Amino acid sequence: METIISTEENWIIEGNYTITWDVRFQHSTSILFLDYPRRIYFWRVIKRLIMYRGKTRPDAAVGCVEKLDFEFLKFVWSYPKRRKETISRLEKEQGNILIFKSPKETAKFIQQLK
Repeated sequence: METIISTEENWIIEGNYTITWDVRFQHSTSILFLDYPRRIYFWRVIKRLIMYRGKTRPDAAVGCVEKLDFEFLKFVWSYPKRRKETISRLEKEQGNILIFKSPKETAKFIQQLK
């Protein structure tokens, strides 16, 4: 990841990966935070499981087979409790944070970039 950041002028990293926050924040100009309702992201996890169960998703590492994992479902379901803390930390460590409350809001923003 550090190689990508140091050699590329523009880059996007998708995902939580809190262990890499420090490196990413040092080099980022903006953070887009998808603060969607629980029902949306939980449904997307279930849908992904149905579509790829027992297979490797196109966006996953080779050999990383999709499976039902209770711990992950619990993590996803309980995320709203940690969300405020996450947003607060993002605002403190990397001031330019854009928070989107719905997929429509996100899509509208992306359209404006085109």
